[in-house]
Amino acid sequence: DEEPVAVEVLRGSGASAASAGLEEAPVTPEEGAEIQETVEFSGELDLMRRASQYNELTTDNFTSFGDQLSGFTVSVNGVSYSNAGYFMKKSYDALATDFAKGDDSRIFQQKGVACIALYQKDMSDSEMKALMLAIAKAAGFSFDWDTPELFYSNSSLGYSVVKRASDGAWVLTLMPKANREFADQGFRSMFKGILEQQIATLTAATKGMTDEQAVRYYHDWLCENNAYNNAAYQFVPPAGAQDEDKYYKSMLPWSAASALTGNSGVYNEGPVCEGYARALQWLCKATGIQCILVVSADHMWNNLVVNNKWTGVDVTFDDGAGGS
Repeated sequence: DEEPVAVEVLRGSGASAASAGLEEAPVTPEEGAEIQETVEFSGELDLMRRASQYNELTTDNFTSFGDQLSGFTVSVNGVSYSNAGYFMKKSYDALATDFAKGDDSRIFQQKGVACIALYQKDMSDSEMKALMLAIAKAAGFSFDWDTPELFYSNSSLGYSVVKRASDGAWVLTLMPKANREFADQGFRSMFKGILEQQIATLTAATKGMTDEQAVRYYHDWLCENNAYNNAAYQFVPPAGAQDEDKYYKSMLPWSAASALTGNSGVYNEGPVCEGYARALQWLCKATGIQCILVVSADHMWNNLVVNNKWTGVDVTFDDGAGGS
């Protein structure tokens, strides 16, 4: 058994007095190892709520989850690694660079992206793995929450931490995992085309509008063309359920895909709060309106900027259909 390791992610000013740095080694995205483990958002709430604290306060300092990462420090068994936030942001950027390649990206093809390689001679293997996992969670979930176009994943992160034989550096590989029905690449590709066309149609309808008018249009369209999915929200796995039976039959309600396809009847069951919020974020992003997710213990909504001021928008609560 590996030794227990105490890991804490803090804002830079909250780090312990002891300080140490991490040494970087070269890495290429294509050398990513096979994905070993998967972590889900639900188990990482405490960590990521620290990353979203400014999000919930709707301050002008918050632009994205990714932009907050460089201000973080990771403490491992009482030793603070002050440049860990730099490597969180570097991992985030590696994912963003790959994702921008569209259908040719390693993420879309469900291949891991080798994000960083690090040395730290004073750490045990268990400590290094724990530190790299903290970096993985912060970078991976921040990228997920900033990227509504990642409609096929939604807070499911595959990762591996492997010691490279050639030089002893630890390589972190990340892969936002395609869930449930989106595990099939052909289905992902087909649905991507449907959503991109829908985004183009809805944003074209707001041409010539002010930002406030556009946000109201998107908000009203999402309310009028959806009903809250109570069946998904209230789903309880049957006693003794294993594997697939542990989960609701589809992941669509948690994806922007559900709210964007609306009442079209194309593979759609209706969204829960996450689906509404991610859809509005994607539409605003496509229109050039700053819009972010707000993530709490059991709800998601949006903060966005209109008329040079932050405001909150909760499409879920505004859509009375379905009893949301």
